[in-house]
Amino acid sequence: MNHRNAADMHRPASAQRRILPDSKRRVPNRPPIASPALELNHFPHTSESVTAQFLQSFPQLSPPHRHSILLALLKQCNPADMVFLAAVMPRLHRDFLRLLPREASHRIVFYIHPRDFCTVAQVSKAWRQVLKDRLLWQKLYTRIGLGTLATEYYQCHEAMKINAKRLHSLSNWTEGQLECIQFKAHNLAILSLCFDGKRIVTAGADKLVRMHDAITGECVMSLSGQDFTCVQFDDRQIITGSADGMVRIWASKTGTLLHASVGHTDAITCLKFSSMILITGSADRTVKIWELAQAPANNSKISRSRSPTRNGRNTKTVAVENQLDKVTMLRTLTGHQAGIKCLDFTQYVLISGDVQGCLRIWHVQSGNCLSIVKIHTSLELPVFFSLRKMHHDADMRRTSGGDHDPVSCICYNGRSLLFSTFSGRVFFYDVCPYETDLGSGIVYENIRDWANARTTFKLKGVYKTDAVRVASRPVATLSTPRHTTGTGTGPVAADGNATENLLPATTMRKWTLCAQLDEWKLIAGSSDGRCIVWNHLTGKSMYCLKGCTIEGGEGPVLLMGENCQNEVEKAVTGLAFDDKYVVVGSADGLIRVWSAKEGTVI
Repeated sequence: MNHRNAADMHRPASAQRRILPDSKRRVPNRPPIASPALELNHFPHTSESVTAQFLQSFPQLSPPHRHSILLALLKQCNPADMVFLAAVMPRLHRDFLRLLPREASHRIVFYIHPRDFCTVAQVSKAWRQVLKDRLLWQKLYTRIGLGTLATEYYQCHEAMKINAKRLHSLSNWTEGQLECIQFKAHNLAILSLCFDGKRIVTAGADKLVRMHDAITGECVMSLSGQDFTCVQFDDRQIITGSADGMVRIWASKTGTLLHASVGHTDAITCLKFSSMILITGSADRTVKIWELAQAPANNSKISRSRSPTRNGRNTKTVAVENQLDKVTMLRTLTGHQAGIKCLDFTQYVLISGDVQGCLRIWHVQSGNCLSIVKIHTSLELPVFFSLRKMHHDADMRRTSGGDHDPVSCICYNGRSLLFSTFSGRVFFYDVCPYETDLGSGIVYENIRDWANARTTFKLKGVYKTDAVRVASRPVATLSTPRHTTGTGTGPVAADGNATENLLPATTMRKWTLCAQLDEWKLIAGSSDGRCIVWNHLTGKSMYCLKGCTIEGGEGPVLLMGENCQNEVEKAVTGLAFDDKYVVVGSADGLIRVWSAKEGTVI
């Protein structure tokens, strides 16, 4: 204690000096030091040797001792020093993620849920750059089995929220994180089902066609009076086939019958239309191609103004519906030896299947048959026959014996071919596309050569509704499904040698009644009420939808709607899905709509 402070203690209180706290002291404004580096000449009253010795010995001190020294130094700092420290401290922070190797940074992100990606991207520029790394997204999609589609799903020009939400939704689909709603559509079995993303249209054995909202399950339209067997629809029209062999066209907005044509002598079992072409298959063993009327250019913009009406209906609506009242049958395709069960087509190629296990590939424009595929329960793979062979009839007779495997469903889009059979097998082929740049030069000869080429149909997988591959060895070892050279005894391996029949005669305990696929999912419905979901990119089954439960999925299932529990599972008779919903119709008249759980991206 110095003498001046001791003298102040003996003075009266009024005469003592007032010592102001540091916060109220007037300190001259001094600009902060630009660099945080410590220089020795900043200590003018201290010898350089003492300062250097202190700086050298400070790191060797114990942590508590260092902390006490730093705390003592902070107590000696004035406000200007504290301002300087506040400006310097952010520069002393170290972003550990930036210092980590690329692989280690990606490994850390694997533990972050996609809903938190936006929050993590706001931490720093380094973290944002890590989350925008294409290699990281390739790994994230590979982890859920969609690595080959990573470049398509991840778009760097899109917002992080959109990419994170897409990854979250796809992860839920692959892991079985789904929700289910259920409602009663028909009193009897559902015979046909189609779905456009918002509406579900079904034909039932109760002689009704009904349209339901996919989200709420509300019935918005009902057609009656006919023995309906199949149905398809779009925004303009609903086309139905019935047991009397008639094709009927209804207005999709009003439910008005627009046209009825007699084309088959027996029940129509399947139909499909696209643009101006309608194709129907029947139990009378024939396939018919129809031409639909072209839609008017302004059919989607019907005026709602007060215009003259006819029978209470807008005259413009009546005019649009009259445009649909034109259907012309172009040609009839014959050759099947049994009733037609299913069909699918593109602009040039039509594929139809019958209940004797025979597929026929047709040229749409000419109606000529291009190739024939025979399926038997005693053979591992279907047998392709070329109609360009002179003795193909004799070859087909050699395979006419044995148990036929009826075809239950066909899906063909020009790039892939999927068909299922009643024995529970699902065959999936990659299709080499034909030359589309020829324009009008694509004629029957070009399509015929394409259909009979050995590299056109390449086997990608054979699946069963019990989620087990048919072949006892990897199917990848089998190359293109062989077009037989006349023996018709079975498939040919990649080395050109005939393989033995690996599949014994299959009992008909579990039928595969319907199957669908998209760019990565393959779903097949069976007679025991199950829908098996495969990832056909990896060839592995992910989970099984049975009733309102998930077998093999992760997480609980949210059940909504009527009678969601304690239901006896019936055969799956209708199946359709897109990237948001899976719609399943069954023989008990119920419709179940599955959707991925939506998570909020923060």
